[in-house]
Amino acid sequence: MIGNLSLATLANQYGGTILNGDADFGSLSIDSRDILPGQAFIAIKGPNFDGHEFALEASAMGVGSLILEHPDGSLDTPQWVVEDCVKALGHIGRSCRQSFRAPVIGITGSNGKTSVKEMLGSILRQRGEVLTTKGNYNNHLGVPLMLAELANKHAFAVLEMGASAEGEIAYLSDLVRPDVALVNNVGNAHLEGFGNRDAIVRGKGEIYRSLRDAGRAVVNLDSYGAERFLTQVADQNSAQILTFSATGNTQADVKVSNIRVHDQGADYFLHTPLGDVEIHQSVLGLNNVSNGAAAATCALAVGIRLDEIRQGLGQVGQVSGRLFCRRGIQEARVLDDAYNANPDSMAGAIDVLANFDGTRVFVMGAMAELGEDAADYHRQMGERSRTAGIDCLVCVGGATKPAAEAYGSQAIWVETNEEAAQQCLELLGPHTTVLVKGSRSARLDEVVTVITNLEGQHAVLAN
Repeated sequence: MIGNLSLATLANQYGGTILNGDADFGSLSIDSRDILPGQAFIAIKGPNFDGHEFALEASAMGVGSLILEHPDGSLDTPQWVVEDCVKALGHIGRSCRQSFRAPVIGITGSNGKTSVKEMLGSILRQRGEVLTTKGNYNNHLGVPLMLAELANKHAFAVLEMGASAEGEIAYLSDLVRPDVALVNNVGNAHLEGFGNRDAIVRGKGEIYRSLRDAGRAVVNLDSYGAERFLTQVADQNSAQILTFSATGNTQADVKVSNIRVHDQGADYFLHTPLGDVEIHQSVLGLNNVSNGAAAATCALAVGIRLDEIRQGLGQVGQVSGRLFCRRGIQEARVLDDAYNANPDSMAGAIDVLANFDGTRVFVMGAMAELGEDAADYHRQMGERSRTAGIDCLVCVGGATKPAAEAYGSQAIWVETNEEAAQQCLELLGPHTTVLVKGSRSARLDEVVTVITNLEGQHAVLAN
């Protein structure tokens, strides 16, 4: 946090009342299990918890102030009493952002947000320290918590924003106020909340509304909705537009050619307004070539040189849970993509698996939040696995039955992750590659844990 905030200043600006006197704080927490002395504790209410129940515990642990929706007269700790603690957290994030002067890049999209964030962070670290979104801190709670971590030491900030319905990106980007904004792509994700792909275009496009006239909008010309984004930015403000394409669109400012995807990553050329540069990156998949181009275009938008882009993309590591290559039992290769899934990202992962030699096994979990067409999307993944030449499809859970049926009689369908892991153990060997992918709710990390040897002693990057 840049300097300290005081409860009284926040109350004067955003409303609420002060109890037990004013107090300053330089950091905050919403989790009473992870508190440092002097912090502010915000009592967030969730569907299964109420932070107010932990106010006494937080006070005993030495917090300097409490932010509550109803006063606690039994405590003498300074309190800011507000109508809504979630909104108060947003106000704090907004105040922290207003004090930060270095460039902020905001990223959203259906797929690849985290990969682009990691790639861009690696590039920008060629210039200085970078704050990047950690874990899944990309929602209405995580984004303001990340903004509260902005500090004078940071030369850049790269903040990821996720959404499952219209209006959510508008709220988050209003807090972030990015200098550079990117919609990485629009795919078939969170259809249950958005309803259809055009609604996703509207929802993701909300990030461009937050750009100031001096800002820069980065647009993927290969994405569904690209023309709408270009028109939207032109109509709403005078922000500069930078475009990219990984499919050879000659109208793009940043283009990709000579792509070679292999089992160690990808090599390709970037053609930019500053010249051309050859890229060697270790992250897997054709989709990560597009993600690399996205990161490079955002970097160009804040004045980064081509040699810094080349070095940053060459140094970026794999992201755990996202096509993270691990060594499994019996020297098998395990592609851990268990963090999340939707039809577009799953199709891309199947294509990555198909590039490997030897026996190729796909452990498929359910894709969540797909609405009434969920069965059809799962069926498409079974068909894609068959036509891609995947040797064995192991489907886990009721939602994946259509995939097993589409793949054919050789598919293995099981009810539990334990059964799936046991099926895999019978197939592992030095010439076997196992892709494990499903939505977070499928908890396929349990399968990864087993086939990379329980305690994880072999869960290291495979060469």
